[in-house]
Amino acid sequence: MRTQTQHPRHFIMVIALTLLTLLGSLPGLSSIQAIDRDEARYAQSSQQMFESQDYVNIRFHDRDRHKKPAGIYWAQTAMLKLFSNPARRDIWVHRLPSVLAGLIAVLGLYWAGLSLYDRQTAFIGAALLSSCLLFVFESHIAKTDAALCACSVWVMGAGLRLRINELSHQHKRYATILWAALGASVIIKGPILPAILITALISTAIWERRAGLSLEWIKRFISPLGICLFGLIALPWFIMIGKETGGGFYGTAIGSDLAPKLAGGQEKHGGYPGYYTLTIFILFWPAALFLLTALSYGMRAARRTLTGGISSQNARWLLCWGIPFWIILEVIPTKLPHYLLPLYPAIALLMAGAISSIHKYEFFKTTRIIGASLFFAATIILIFITSGAEALYGADRFWVYGLGVLIALTALATSLYAAGGQIKLALIGLFITGFSLSTSAYGFILPGLKDTQLAPRISAQMRAKNISLPRDGGALIRSPHFTEPSLIYYLGTNILLGEKADDFKQYPHILGQIWIIDMKRSDAQERLNSLTKIADYNQTCLRNITHVKGMNYSKGDEVDLAVLSITDCQ
Repeated sequence: MRTQTQHPRHFIMVIALTLLTLLGSLPGLSSIQAIDRDEARYAQSSQQMFESQDYVNIRFHDRDRHKKPAGIYWAQTAMLKLFSNPARRDIWVHRLPSVLAGLIAVLGLYWAGLSLYDRQTAFIGAALLSSCLLFVFESHIAKTDAALCACSVWVMGAGLRLRINELSHQHKRYATILWAALGASVIIKGPILPAILITALISTAIWERRAGLSLEWIKRFISPLGICLFGLIALPWFIMIGKETGGGFYGTAIGSDLAPKLAGGQEKHGGYPGYYTLTIFILFWPAALFLLTALSYGMRAARRTLTGGISSQNARWLLCWGIPFWIILEVIPTKLPHYLLPLYPAIALLMAGAISSIHKYEFFKTTRIIGASLFFAATIILIFITSGAEALYGADRFWVYGLGVLIALTALATSLYAAGGQIKLALIGLFITGFSLSTSAYGFILPGLKDTQLAPRISAQMRAKNISLPRDGGALIRSPHFTEPSLIYYLGTNILLGEKADDFKQYPHILGQIWIIDMKRSDAQERLNSLTKIADYNQTCLRNITHVKGMNYSKGDEVDLAVLSITDCQ
């Protein structure tokens, strides 16, 4: 007799979830430029690790990058070794670890869901995560957050299974999985996931102690083998980087990165409490259609006021996975959308249970109607944003606006189905709406926003004129105004930015050097005059290579970048 996890239908569901996840993460993987600023920094640092073969000390451009551990850089470097070479800048290669992490997260959530629900409901939970706007975005880009989400699924999913008495003969296996995934999370993003796990354990223990329940289940989390595996995964690099930098890594990572985030809005990313609550209907779109229903379902199940469906102990674990750390993030002054992503899988599993039970309970009607209204409003906002980007920075293609109208109509129908209790039709409409917008945005709209692709256009136009880039051994480039990390990634490491561009002491021989001047800056003409005088003094000439106009979206500034070369006057 087959057990549930051996049923042949699992193979079909795994294939379907794989296709759904790739449908979200593959469009635009190679055609969207390296995104400023974080993704370009990660990609450039991995490129330098690849070129230097120094796998301990992480560097970005001309300085150490002591902010995150080395895990994601190792993963990107491994992809570079398999699919690239030092002379290329294939951003899709850097993004492959995030694509794989997204797939691991979705399949892991299906595995975790099987301990709560039947196959269909577990599938729904995993599919909802795969469609989520923030999840799809992070699965596209070369950063740590998709990988952290995957680790969160396996750590907390294993924790979920450790709490289920019926699976006691497999507790050692699940504890080992938990500690291994926790170790992977630490080498990827430091203490974030351990903090989520500890918060969930404490919150659940307090809740169940007050309910007069036994806390024997906590002992199952202790695994000597798992703890050893955690140490083998997480500790060696931290020891090596400590020795390599004389402890400097910890001083920078804690004192200059983590502490400022806890004390204030680091790097202008501040926000008030309530930021994540107000934005979740956008960031969890389209699955946020069932968000309010899921929270109502989870709280009622945890208080044992529902018959059937998820057990109270499992509902408490999912709620304590998500809500306490969510509150902590709301209190911390620094606010970035992706901070909440490791908690999204818990919400997705609650949504799946609510969807499967929604027809049984009339009291879900109000949350369905409110959720449907917010879903439609969020869809209109997203259509407006993508259509506006096309109109301002793209080719103003008419079909983009036509597609927006079709997606809006689909969203309207989906909202009406959800409000009316036709849940199967609402689910179908949800996935059609979500993947239609995401695939068109990543596959066609974003790659077509040429006015925002400044660094790739400079690189392409220099190559078209047979001018060697720094990454090919070409001349030094000085860029005092445009200082985005993507410029370093696409052109090469031998670039001087900002104030360093004006320092001639290190590179006094100016012949062959290239300058990138933003002609919209107030000092542009004065700088050109100075460069002309310097060129005349050295019996050289300042020649125009190209002009690149567009939008520096990181700062919201229009730019007119003049690319100039100091050459012989012949």
